[in-house]
Amino acid sequence: MIDAKTLTLEQLLQIEDEPALLDYTCEHTGVPIWALIRTECLWALIDQIHYRQTSGPAPAVRTQRIERARTLGRSLLHNVVRRQLRGSICLMPSGIANTLIDGRWFNRLSGHFANCAAEHTVVVEDQFCWQWRSPKHFEHTLLHAPLAEAARVVGKLRLGSSHKRVASQLVEIVSARARQHFDWEIPKATRDGVAAELAMRVAEAPVLFDIHRALFRRLGTKLLLKEDGCFSSSSVIVRAARSLGVTTAEYQHGIVSPGHYAYNVAPALRRSDQYQQTLPEHFLAYGSWWNEQINVPLAKLAVGNPHQAERIRTVKPKADAQDRVLVLGAGIDTRNYVAFAARIAQALKSRGLRVVLRPHPVERAQLEAIHQSGDQDVEIDPDRDVYESLAGVNAVIAETSTVLFEAVGLAKRIFSWDTDRARFALPVHPFQRFSEVEEVIALLEAADTGSVSAGVDSIWCPEWRDNYLRFLADSGVA
Repeated sequence: MIDAKTLTLEQLLQIEDEPALLDYTCEHTGVPIWALIRTECLWALIDQIHYRQTSGPAPAVRTQRIERARTLGRSLLHNVVRRQLRGSICLMPSGIANTLIDGRWFNRLSGHFANCAAEHTVVVEDQFCWQWRSPKHFEHTLLHAPLAEAARVVGKLRLGSSHKRVASQLVEIVSARARQHFDWEIPKATRDGVAAELAMRVAEAPVLFDIHRALFRRLGTKLLLKEDGCFSSSSVIVRAARSLGVTTAEYQHGIVSPGHYAYNVAPALRRSDQYQQTLPEHFLAYGSWWNEQINVPLAKLAVGNPHQAERIRTVKPKADAQDRVLVLGAGIDTRNYVAFAARIAQALKSRGLRVVLRPHPVERAQLEAIHQSGDQDVEIDPDRDVYESLAGVNAVIAETSTVLFEAVGLAKRIFSWDTDRARFALPVHPFQRFSEVEEVIALLEAADTGSVSAGVDSIWCPEWRDNYLRFLADSGVA
């Protein structure tokens, strides 16, 4: 078994540093088959090492078939009504960041970009967990679900022995390299699950490719802005756009680091022209610091974080903010985090500091249930807006979280919990580290601790609007 305390992503990527892995290619699309499943396969391995040994995240809610069918039907009707939409910029976000504002849904990751060049932009949005989020603040929005579902259905009909065979062969190459480099046998359940999903993706890739080529032609797309553009789920869509000469880019939507499997690749992939055709040409980063953390072969630009810039300009600290210590949940190990926060709260009570635990979105219901049961006496952060929670607080504590960085410029002090998972996922960061509860308690009690080593502007590039409009002009679309 791999030693979780010493493994780095660079070591793990030896699994894919094999030219033979790229010899398997979809003839219709030109996409290397490894690109169709790469990020999911790597995550399955990382999950085995760093996460399944924990209590795991809060249980996911299964989407009922009736709800899924209802959402799909409404999405089809929504798209038919808006079939005349055209725009040189196609913005493809996930729906995970939709927030209800004044009775309409606003996507905090993509909405500012859409509004900045509204007359040129058409949004084609995924629906997170098949949730129906309407009406939208940005009205020129189509829904991606009917296109993705059409490709999936045709893929299921086409799925045959040839798809399953090539998927199994590819997974065996990865398994053999894991044995060779780490003396590690990937569990059979993991191998079978990855192979089954890969076979499905190989079967659906040609129709997914053709559907999106037709979409981009109909919309008049000159620039594709794709959330998760470097993930395997986007490889065929990005390749379809690039095959038409469309400029492609991914906008940053969370942490990227030397430990992020989607944004760092092995040398064999960096040298592959075919693999590069499955990636966006540009990465629009929050700031220059982030671009230094990743090796994925694309052009890296510092643009800024629109939502962070807009919120930090208007948010006001609460009256008691300077007495609050905010502990950020990670979506896993919920009970351990509660116990961790409770120990800090007990130690700091005499100092007049209140410890507040802010849930990760996937664990809020579980955490609130623990709190109501009286199992642990820990205050739960009720604010849905993270910037309201961060403004002016005495300190922020987290293991690995985008909110650590969002606290820069808002919180007085920031501390990073130095765990095995944190060292893997976020090996480089500008925050003061601690390993044990007693250590962070001492840091919180001391003065002049928790400063950030990187400059604010290198993390959050200023003037995002000017930077984005300049990128559009350079791309010839606005």
